[in-house]
Amino acid sequence: MVANLVNMLDIGAIFGSMALGYLSDMLYGKRSPVALGAVIFASMISFSLFIWVINMPTAVFFICMFMFGFFISGLNNLISSACATDLGKQEALKGNERATSTVTGIIDGTGTIGSAFG
Repeated sequence: MVANLVNMLDIGAIFGSMALGYLSDMLYGKRSPVALGAVIFASMISFSLFIWVINMPTAVFFICMFMFGFFISGLNNLISSACATDLGKQEALKGNERATSTVTGIIDGTGTIGSAFG
């Protein structure tokens, strides 16, 4: 059951990254409204889980976990990729075509190490 739970969070993260990124692109690169909406929806899901987890059917619980991964992990990926792209476009890195990928690797690697320690 724990493996299925992790899979639901990861699948939600994949779809959340794509959907929230697309929504951010539709808002001309404004990430704040998307982030605020994702935090509000994730808070509502978290509150629902806190109140009704005892009586919640397993299928509904997995759907909540999917949506939780959709909003939280999708937002995390949106913010980290936007930061990496913005850092890769700095004037100090001009002339180095691999700068964006290097910065992205450093940011994602640091996040992964932090998750591993957590």
